[in-house]
Amino acid sequence: MDYVRLLRGAYQAAHAADPNIIMLSAGLSPTGITDAHSADDLEYLKWMYRAGLSGSFDALGVNANAQAPEVAAPLGSLKDFPYPSFYFRRVEQLRQVMSTMATPPTGSGCWSRAGPLTLCLRRTRGSQSPNRPKQTT
Repeated sequence: MDYVRLLRGAYQAAHAADPNIIMLSAGLSPTGITDAHSADDLEYLKWMYRAGLSGSFDALGVNANAQAPEVAAPLGSLKDFPYPSFYFRRVEQLRQVMSTMATPPTGSGCWSRAGPLTLCLRRTRGSQSPNRPKQTT
């Protein structure tokens, strides 16, 4: 996947220039479907991990969508919003993919267009704090 190669190169160059920099991935687009023109954000994230995403970012860019009128509504619980992509709580599913597919666990959490999402910032064991320089041996 071209984007993963681009992100990995940018991550390496950015951290070579400034070890304290926080590298964000592009925000995933919550489409709600996978077809010839778009991909569901959860599936796209899995594709990126299969293409080698681990170790290529510090925080995952997400669009914490709140089209569903109730921010805390469980995924799929509202009749007019059948796709999980359209709920704010989608970030919990994205974080679960991060914690299960990263090898070794990387990335400090999710970052929305509005700033860090507290519910997503639980670091997986072994991941580096975004506020400390990466340690090299």
